Amino acid sequence: NFLLRSFRDQKGKIVITTLAISFSIPSLGLISYIYSGLGSCEAVGAMLIPSYHFSECKKPKNQVSEYIRANTKPDEDVLIWGFGGSINFTSERTSTTRFTYQSPLFTQGYQKDEMVNELYEDIRRNKTVLIVDTTSTASGVPPLDKQERRQWQEGVILSGADKLFEYIEDNFKLAQQMGETNWLIYKLNEEK
Repeated sequence: NFLLRSFRDQKGKIVITTLAISFSIPSLGLISYIYSGLGSCEAVGAMLIPSYHFSECKKPKNQVSEYIRANTKPDEDVLIWGFGGSINFTSERTSTTRFTYQSPLFTQGYQKDEMVNELYEDIRRNKTVLIVDTTSTASGVPPLDKQERRQWQEGVILSGADKLFEYIEDNFKLAQQMGETNWLIYKLNEEK
């Protein structure tokens, strides 16, 4: 009965179709999750799709998503520094920039000063309120912490990135360190 009623509207058709496909191709389960509108990791179980297909449901990402939702407004931008753009999705917050994974900005032969400058301008212009530094569990992106960054040797930091890091250091303060991952959450310093 539910399936018949759902199939009558367009969204229902999309949900049912993607659910059917996801049962045969587990990696497409995320599509069902996105279109379901259920919006939680518990919803994955309700759709009979194993939650292990969703990295968003792993404890560290779920904890960070909850923190973001509790400490930001729905219209505020959040930057996930490193790898974890899916956190923007699960926290229901927009990314500050199109660079949801910053590794290209620090990859020799690919990076350009213009790209780093675009990220810098995006952070300033879009009024980023939180930055989550996931580099403790990801490689390819330098940490935001100055001391840690000095020891980073996995890529190349262009001289144009100095103003980006200085802006973050001057305008954000460490607000939280998240559990076993040691992800650092920086909050916009509203006193400035």
